[in-house]
Amino acid sequence: MNILILNGSPRHNGNTQLLAQSFAKGAEENGHKIEFISVDDVNVNPCKGCNACFKNKDMLCVQHDDMAEIYAKLANADGFIRMLPKGYD
Repeated sequence: MNILILNGSPRHNGNTQLLAQSFAKGAEENGHKIEFISVDDVNVNPCKGCNACFKNKDMLCVQHDDMAEIYAKLANADGFIRMLPKGYD
């Protein structure tokens, strides 16, 4: 199983990342393939609400940031884990 982990905490080596890494280790030990993305390390712009994504044939955002790559990884994953620090959900 391919699992994508999205770490939403801006603190590298903080509790959220350590928890995500612990999950990843256990999943890998059980034969799963893990990809880990720290959201703080990628360039993702907020939605502008322009609705251009609904108007083009591919339904892709017109902003050229890293979100397109994350969408592709999500589409190829069998599951994903979203890790957020307390108070961010």
